[in-house]
Amino acid sequence: MSIAIFTLLLNNLAFSQINEELTLSKEQATEDIQYYFETIKNVHPSPFYYSSERLLDSISYNIITKLSDSLTAVDLMKLLEYQTNNIFDGHTGIPLYSYPLKVIPENSFLFPFEIYIEKEKVYFKNMDSIQQICKINNTNISEITNEMRKLLKADFPKSVRGYYIKEYFKQFYHSLYGSYETFVIDCADTEHINTVSFKGVKKQELEDNSDTQDKDKDYSLEIFLEDSIALLTVNTFKLENETVFKKFLCESFYSISKSKIPTLFIDIRENSGGVR
Repeated sequence: MSIAIFTLLLNNLAFSQINEELTLSKEQATEDIQYYFETIKNVHPSPFYYSSERLLDSISYNIITKLSDSLTAVDLMKLLEYQTNNIFDGHTGIPLYSYPLKVIPENSFLFPFEIYIEKEKVYFKNMDSIQQICKINNTNISEITNEMRKLLKADFPKSVRGYYIKEYFKQFYHSLYGSYETFVIDCADTEHINTVSFKGVKKQELEDNSDTQDKDKDYSLEIFLEDSIALLTVNTFKLENETVFKKFLCESFYSISKSKIPTLFIDIRENSGGVR
């Protein structure tokens, strides 16, 4: 039994620290999965906070019955992370999810547009035109976003879930559906549906443009008035300009106070620290 895999799982370590070449037989994977779920029941402080024991057993059974004859350790970790993401109490996630769920190879193609969500409808901007998405590669957009919601924690408010789907749509889509050189999008245009095709964007091309496009991604504030929630994201403490960051914090807390927001989430999951 590859106990080392679950030592990594239960300590919430990154995918990159698992031996990607390690392959498990169906019997080995089954034994590991059973050990994993028993460990959750015995170690986790509140495993049935959102999911009943019956549901937990059902998840375990469904994972085992759908196993292939062999799979990699990374694929097993991804499978368990996706299936058990909502098993947690208010403080402890099992496991702590990561973005993307799986390392994206350099030659992968990603969805080429940023998306917007408004009243359960999903839009993308092409040139100066904003169009509603009905399907991507023949899969209904509602089915796609429902699968993406499963990647998020159980107690996230609806608006916060929508925010993360919007922010990580490319990564989520790749993790769930893979790489496509061409994306076929069915768009709603008044009473008609138009089908258009676009080339996917290479991961490397996206990263090459990130320095200019994502300068403000080091930290941000989102306020969701309908849920009375503020989301403060700080992705690094290695700041080029500490004075600007302090000003951002002051302005953020002023906005939170002015809007009378009672609840604040501080997201530092992608923050690797910094130096002073």
